[in-house]
Amino acid sequence: MANVQSLGSYGRRVVHIAGIVARFGFEDVLQRLGLAGYLQRRRRSRLDAATAQLARPVRLRLALEEIGPAGIKIGQALSTRADLLSDEWIAELRKLQDEVPPFPFAAAQAVVEQELGGPLSQFFAEFDPVPVAAASLSQVHRAKRQDGRDVAVKVQRPEVRQQVEQDLFILNLAAREATHYIDWAKENDVVGWATEFGHILRGELDFTREAANTDRLRQDLADTPELTVPGVHWDLTAHRVLTLDFIEGVSPNDEQGLVRLGLDRVQVAREFALAMFRQVTGSGFFHGDPHAGNLKLLSDGRIALLDCGHVDYAGRELREQILAMMQSLLEGDSRGVVNVTVSVGVISSRTDLSALRLDVDKLIARFAPAGPGVFALAEVMDALLGLLVKHAIRVPATFASLVRAVVITQGVCFQLDPQFDAVGFLRQAVQEQLRQRFSPHRMFSVLQSSWREMAYLGRALPRQLSDLIMRTQAGGTRVRLEIEHIDRHMHRMDIMVNRLSFAIIVAAIIMASASILSSAQASQAIANPVALVFAAIAGFMGLWLIYSIIRSGRL
Repeated sequence: MANVQSLGSYGRRVVHIAGIVARFGFEDVLQRLGLAGYLQRRRRSRLDAATAQLARPVRLRLALEEIGPAGIKIGQALSTRADLLSDEWIAELRKLQDEVPPFPFAAAQAVVEQELGGPLSQFFAEFDPVPVAAASLSQVHRAKRQDGRDVAVKVQRPEVRQQVEQDLFILNLAAREATHYIDWAKENDVVGWATEFGHILRGELDFTREAANTDRLRQDLADTPELTVPGVHWDLTAHRVLTLDFIEGVSPNDEQGLVRLGLDRVQVAREFALAMFRQVTGSGFFHGDPHAGNLKLLSDGRIALLDCGHVDYAGRELREQILAMMQSLLEGDSRGVVNVTVSVGVISSRTDLSALRLDVDKLIARFAPAGPGVFALAEVMDALLGLLVKHAIRVPATFASLVRAVVITQGVCFQLDPQFDAVGFLRQAVQEQLRQRFSPHRMFSVLQSSWREMAYLGRALPRQLSDLIMRTQAGGTRVRLEIEHIDRHMHRMDIMVNRLSFAIIVAAIIMASASILSSAQASQAIANPVALVFAAIAGFMGLWLIYSIIRSGRL
């Protein structure tokens, strides 16, 4: 990482990002990753006085916004990982705005025509050159098909894919370097996080994948009257162009529009929360970013979910664990919360379960469900993820994505209804799901699944035991041991061996010198050329070994 020029075509981008990072006061991070030396050979970007007055989380948000699309997406992804960062960092990263100036219509037209394979007029009777929305990866234009249907055309920004690929390469490189120098990075598997983030971001750049997500979510919500999802026009959709039904509606942020629709905001808030809850606990396929900008309230009271680029899936086991956690929170059962948390996450050697239980007791006491507005599920989940950071427990990214969806959903509900009764809603929703879980049909399905799993284990276990015995008899069984911080231990052992070698060489030289000086045949030995050659070689090798040890810095 120290030799930035070895990155080839990515070198200039590395220098640019490093300059931004240094200018916002994170040069200590560059030093740890081996980039500070390169910055010193160029005109350095220094932290100005005004920026220095800002808190580090604020400076990080500003730096990510200046880095560009990948930086914004990284910050938004990190804002969901309260298991990795503390509350102040999470709160600031959630302020990241994915709103940027639109790019020229001529560029948008070129992308559409290239992706669809023909002139714009061949596919659309009308195409508004002024976008209705613009984000870091794309912008949306209103258009009309040749058959007269109104559609929304999402067009990817030109060259954004190349820049994102460069930034993802640099992110993975930085993550690998960080694991070598920063214990926190290794313990929290930042390389795995960077890889997963890259997979998600590349998925957002492929609009055909977003179209498939939209179609699936639309099918899953077919029996949910409170929500709707726009239909996909597959014949006008490609990797960089996505065409959907145009939804006429009002954003939850539009106070005048809500008054004009005349909807019962209390009922809409409750129905929206219940519909989002059913997404997670039902099929498990849920919209991961249901903020106000991705919602439209329709005149018939339904809520349209837009922009399905960020969706996630919670498997059956995770759905069961989430339901059990919510039930434990409602009952004030700290032991149940801890048990579910540990089963969801991965504990480390630094995890103290007794201390975790004590902290969860305090958390539940703090957020006791005393009445409407007092107990807020989002704050509890956020605080719980904060405890995971404190006690070194990692949770799957889907769980963090779910928490983010909960936080955003609750914010929309309180925006629609400031007196939203989170306790009553959660209790009713959990009870409804529990009734479904313990229905005869559901119990029979669970028993069937358990029986299949036991049958598979019963068939596989004898064969696995037989294979193990045969490998043992053949001498092919291997035991793999992994020693924590082995690099540090090897470094210390290297120093010990070098010091021992140094001491032996010095002792040998002293003993040999004393023996020669005290010997009666010393003058004859010195006069012998062969003896002199061997003595010179031995002395040279000893001195060279001493020099090498001293130069290595491990003495």
